[in-house]
Amino acid sequence: MKDMAGILGMATGVAIILVILAKYFTTARIQALKRYVVEAEEASRGARSRVKAAENEKIVAERNEGVTARKKETLEKQIEKLNKELGSLNV
Repeated sequence: MKDMAGILGMATGVAIILVILAKYFTTARIQALKRYVVEAEEASRGARSRVKAAENEKIVAERNEGVTARKKETLEKQIEKLNKELGSLNV
């Protein structure tokens, strides 16, 4: 009976040590995964920020393209008008 109590005591001690080790490694793994998640979120935020900036640049470029097209039309009309005036002066 004494031997059985000693074996049970040692088995209990080993089990406690194994539980403590399992908890330590689980906690370490959870911390590593949390760091990974934080890094992934930061990368995601950065990417979203770059996408938003690119969208804004596209909007500005499209607006500028429209303004440039209207200015070109106006200048072409002025050139036409001035060419007619020059033609009438050469007569």
